[in-house]
Amino acid sequence: VKQIMKTTCDHSKYSVMLVGRREKRKEKRKEEERRGGLGQ
Repeated sequence: VKQIMKTTCDHSKYSVMLVGRREKRKEKRKEEERRGGLGQ
């Protein structure tokens, strides 16, 4: 049972990491679009 709990915990940490990375990428794209819009 402990092993299952541990893998679940690791998985949730990993999921959070992936989501965070995706959000950062979204933010970067928004920034670039804003800069591109200002540049034009």
